[in-house]
Amino acid sequence: MSANFGGSRFVQPPLTRTVVYKAKGGIVISVGDLMYYDSGDGYAKPLSEKVASGTVNTDQVFVHDNFIGVAQSGRIVQQTTDGTVTIATDCIYEATCASQTWIPGALVTGFSSGTAAAGAIEDQKIDATSLTTEAIGVVVKQYTAATTTVWVRLYGKAARQVF
Repeated sequence: MSANFGGSRFVQPPLTRTVVYKAKGGIVISVGDLMYYDSGDGYAKPLSEKVASGTVNTDQVFVHDNFIGVAQSGRIVQQTTDGTVTIATDCIYEATCASQTWIPGALVTGFSSGTAAAGAIEDQKIDATSLTTEAIGVVVKQYTAATTTVWVRLYGKAARQVF
């Protein structure tokens, strides 16, 4: 669960698409959190709220199937009544990643530590993938030297046409 403001990581193109989702009271949402839709209760939640499976690939398929976008508004834990959160369903975003080089067009997915626990899938970190069944976006800038932040275009499942 992240209490870090990630709003400085947005690099918004002029036509960023947004949707307003229901947000459950008492759940911390920071601007810049990668969000999923919990069909069990009908709320948008940060990825860290999902209890991970313990298998990286299973978690990344979950992210692909349920990722709705990036939070553009936040909520604090003291907001105990249900409310709303604005989600960018198609945006360019500067994400944290493991140190590596990147090429434009490389597929990305959510980052999972591979442990079976809440918080094992991180809110503002991505990972490389070669599988379209795990992808939530693509790299949009070349990095010839290893970096720990990367510009990506992320597509929520409603905006996803490529994968």
